[in-house]
Amino acid sequence: MKAEKKLSIKVKSKTERRIMEDPELEMITEWNIKNILFALIVFILVIILPAYYFSMMDNSEKSPALETKKTALHNPGLVKRTPVNKTGTENIEKLAVANKIAKHISEKSVVSKTSTNQTSVVPPAPLVKETKQDDVVVKEEHQSPAVSSSNLSPYINRAQLAQGVNKLEPFGDIELPILVDNSKAYPVTYFTEVINMQGDTVFHEWLQDGNSVFKRKINIRGNRWRISTSKLFPYNSTGQWQVRIITLKGDVLNKIYFSVEKR
Repeated sequence: MKAEKKLSIKVKSKTERRIMEDPELEMITEWNIKNILFALIVFILVIILPAYYFSMMDNSEKSPALETKKTALHNPGLVKRTPVNKTGTENIEKLAVANKIAKHISEKSVVSKTSTNQTSVVPPAPLVKETKQDDVVVKEEHQSPAVSSSNLSPYINRAQLAQGVNKLEPFGDIELPILVDNSKAYPVTYFTEVINMQGDTVFHEWLQDGNSVFKRKINIRGNRWRISTSKLFPYNSTGQWQVRIITLKGDVLNKIYFSVEKR
């Protein structure tokens, strides 16, 4: 049998050649730990520490604003308000006053233009009748019920027109003006309550168109004295009437004006 032949090819690198040429030369790999540590420390000091420092500065600048926002959201009362500059406030107030003045002037100008270009409509005045007595003009407005329009003296506690008196108390309201017709006369009572005039003398006086038509003398016999006088108003009694209570000296303590008209 034929022997098998093997072909071997060996390739030597430069390093292996060096070793083969110089058997005492060996490959040694040595790590310099001190240099590595020094380089790492320099890297940390130069790059990492400045980056960390600047990031902390950014957080410290942003944190007060964030804290203020959080506090304002959760506890609005704890947030301090920045005081407003007084000069700015005064300027704002002056501007507001100037705006008001300008608005007022513009409104006046508009009103004046309207008044010159348009005719204003005045509502009718209430019915007022005049009565002359001793050269004095007295205006009387319609009232309902007929209660005293003015207490001229503190001695008069009550004064009114009524339909009558029962047990020293007036009853029935009188509607003004008094309307009369041919069927019957219309009765009216003048009631007054006088106080703190015991021993004095007063008069109830009825006047038509300024002329006295009836006068009654009354002696006050108590500190609280109720007085009443009545008058019938027939169909021909139309006009302006007045009923009053006066003293001996002619001082008017109370008076009521009314008119009598045909129905």
